[in-house]
Amino acid sequence: MISRTLTSRLVAIMFALLFLAFLYIAFQVAFSPRGYRVEPENWQDIVPGTAQMIRRGRDYIWAVRYADVEAGPFSELTDFVAADEHTCDPNIHQACEFSGSTGDGIIIRYVEQRPSTLAIDIPWFEGFVDPTSGALYDRFGRQYKNVKTSLPNGMPLLLAVPL
Repeated sequence: MISRTLTSRLVAIMFALLFLAFLYIAFQVAFSPRGYRVEPENWQDIVPGTAQMIRRGRDYIWAVRYADVEAGPFSELTDFVAADEHTCDPNIHQACEFSGSTGDGIIIRYVEQRPSTLAIDIPWFEGFVDPTSGALYDRFGRQYKNVKTSLPNGMPLLLAVPL
């Protein structure tokens, strides 16, 4: 039979361990976007068909895990975006990483609603907006090229989007 003193010590130790585990989880969530720390090629924590900001080391990045239904939108956007041999392709890759912040630390936003600066004839299947330059990216991380926008007074403006 266990003595009362030993039982109370075991309970105190268990509560101390529980408290330390709670602190560990709280710090993980507080210092990581959405609580995720994803290692390269480790995509099981990212739901297929979604884009999630994660922390890789000290950098914030967007990770997009492709769903099978996204092959159509990917192909439909090909004429409007800049792509090269390093571009992620949902037909080949399981997921893609996209830099989450610009050089000055500004976080690139993921938006579901169509940006007002995007011409009506250009498809939008959710994507990213760089708030410093106004550059638009599709959800696959490819940058839109020569996006025509308009100024508030209705005058047309052509954004110079680097390729």
